[in-house]
Amino acid sequence: QALIADMSSPSQFYLAGGASLVFGLYAFTLPHTPPKKVGKHVSVSEVLGLDALALLRKPVFAGFVFCMFLICFPVYFYFVNMSPYLGELEWKYPIAKMTLAQVSDVVFLVLMAFMLRKLGYKRTIVIGILAWIARYLLLWQSAGSAAALQTAIIYAAILFHGVCYDFLFIAGQLYVDNESTERNRGAAQGFIAFILWGVGAFVGSNIAGQVQGAHVIDPPTGSIAHDWAGIWLQPAWMAAVVLVLFLIFFREPKGKPVVEAPVDPLEEDYREPGTP
Repeated sequence: QALIADMSSPSQFYLAGGASLVFGLYAFTLPHTPPKKVGKHVSVSEVLGLDALALLRKPVFAGFVFCMFLICFPVYFYFVNMSPYLGELEWKYPIAKMTLAQVSDVVFLVLMAFMLRKLGYKRTIVIGILAWIARYLLLWQSAGSAAALQTAIIYAAILFHGVCYDFLFIAGQLYVDNESTERNRGAAQGFIAFILWGVGAFVGSNIAGQVQGAHVIDPPTGSIAHDWAGIWLQPAWMAAVVLVLFLIFFREPKGKPVVEAPVDPLEEDYREPGTP
């Protein structure tokens, strides 16, 4: 309980490092799955994953990647600022309460397959972006609300996480899967992951930190040291701009989205030689 309560404790990093070590060791127990390109000519560009860049020749795909990069700017405001916000509101166990977002994730992940079949990629991702706008507007409203209403609004913003994350990022990854080929699919997924959780995370987190630093209240009002209404309004506007750009540049791909589970590679192409 002390570890959960004290967000400044170094124990959290020991815990995360230990868990990573356990997962890394577990990875050695996974089945042998050599790449499908074994036995075929593989170019240097494929080894480096550069063959995925050929997808950028498609204007629609290039516009999609550009919009996904831009949406990282407002998205990371939540990850950078939510914990300090709850800390200044003097919530007890804020990180534990924020895990309700993962509960929401599970629910909306189930619903996403239905949404993709009925609405397609474009409208599903649009809903995801709208959810981010709604989330930040809720947090903006919560900054000036009475305590009881404020708590309810913040919980609502946390529970928006499923539609925010799944309908945007997971649907986006499925679109990348749909647009790539069997030969460059891994490289394409690695590329979009680099955009979202690499350069996008770096730029978005820096912007969120700079905005937070620009909204410091001096002297603080009790435990409140930042103008949170001003902070939360910034990403709402950013997400609205990205939404407009996405509506202009993105076109629904031909054919229905494929959301069925992929064939188990151990039952198909990855059989060991000589096995039935």
